[in-house]
Amino acid sequence: MTMNGPSNYTVLLIAATAISLAACSSESDPVAAVGVTETRIGDTLIVENAAPVRSDTAILQRMATIGQIDGPAEYAFSQITAVAIGGAGAVYVAQLKDGVREYSPSGAYVRTIMGYGQGPSETEYANHMVVMPDGRLVVRSDGPKKLSIFDANGELTETRSFGGTRLPYGQHSLQADTAENLYVGINPSYPQDGSPMPWPRAITVRWDGIEETGDTLVAPERFLDRCPTRGTSHFRAGVFDDRRGAYFPKVKWAVSPLGYSIVGCNATYEFDLLHSDSTVTRVRRSEWPAVPVSEEERKAAIEWWTIGIRRFPGPESWTYTGPDVPDHKPAYKKFLMAEDGRIWVWSFTVSEPSPTPPEAPRNYPDEVWRTDPGGGHFDVFEPTGRWLGTVRVPPEIEYGWPSSPEPVIRGDTIWAATTDSLEIEYITRYEIRWRQD
Repeated sequence: MTMNGPSNYTVLLIAATAISLAACSSESDPVAAVGVTETRIGDTLIVENAAPVRSDTAILQRMATIGQIDGPAEYAFSQITAVAIGGAGAVYVAQLKDGVREYSPSGAYVRTIMGYGQGPSETEYANHMVVMPDGRLVVRSDGPKKLSIFDANGELTETRSFGGTRLPYGQHSLQADTAENLYVGINPSYPQDGSPMPWPRAITVRWDGIEETGDTLVAPERFLDRCPTRGTSHFRAGVFDDRRGAYFPKVKWAVSPLGYSIVGCNATYEFDLLHSDSTVTRVRRSEWPAVPVSEEERKAAIEWWTIGIRRFPGPESWTYTGPDVPDHKPAYKKFLMAEDGRIWVWSFTVSEPSPTPPEAPRNYPDEVWRTDPGGGHFDVFEPTGRWLGTVRVPPEIEYGWPSSPEPVIRGDTIWAATTDSLEIEYITRYEIRWRQD
């Protein structure tokens, strides 16, 4: 099944020569995009993509890994929570209950930046990291809640406390732009009476040069018109998300390293680039493949939600009375930002049933559905909104959970936390390879 987006104007198909993903970065590129139309309505530029520049699908070729099953403890990983890459290629890895380590571009252990604990240069849980354009490493911790800023030599230069502020998990919780601004994600508290999250919703605060708090970026209320499902305390998964997000259209967002926010409702394949001058670039795909949801999976989802909500005070006989679970998943899963401002849009994949872990509570069903089984593909868009092509993701990259470490994308190189068949964790570097090259 193929889904169709809004079509209130004619799409022009423009012939183009197939070019590499890396060669498409400049607006002065003389090669026209394939199957794209631009229409301006007031302050909004609508970029409608009927086809990508590259007709083939790229793969990620494994180039190098950091990590060992047997060997020095500095090369063993367990519960990787964040990855960051320095300008010269240094690799920073954070782990739950094991601080932050630095490795050379070749993968050799260099030093431990942060140990495990609550001291000035320690952390109990580093949930995100980013390297600023000037080389400073910023580590965001949720135990205790703070920002730790290190110079290029690994020396702690500044600490900022968050006090009682609720922090989101890894994805989109920390971003830097090319102007040395830092964007710190916000996770508002759910209303305890079970009512939906208030909107407009604050998503991040801009810190000017990590010196003082700047503007708060929000997800505008207009996105609720087509994505009315808002998070509530009864459907939350931990403290960070909505259990229904794999099935019902939800508002998605990210912050670009070019200094603006990206917000979209995934009821259709469309998202907005909200520029600081109040102009908008609206990016669309004319058609996209529908990812089916079986009847068995829909029933299992409702059973799972019922178990979750019965953990709250109320009648044990509570049953789900909301809208029917759709027979297909939303148009896309989430955004991942590359360092050059390209937008990587991760699509949903077909869920997979699997046995319930033995450590699960007794009232859990015998079988659970993995809504994010790993793998899938990214659609890659230029900051202009032009769809460059599609990159297939190997299954060892599991970026589905909100607490999963974000891959780092620089040009045609990607660093990601990966897991093998024995559940051994690694840091893996990939290069994009096009099948026709």
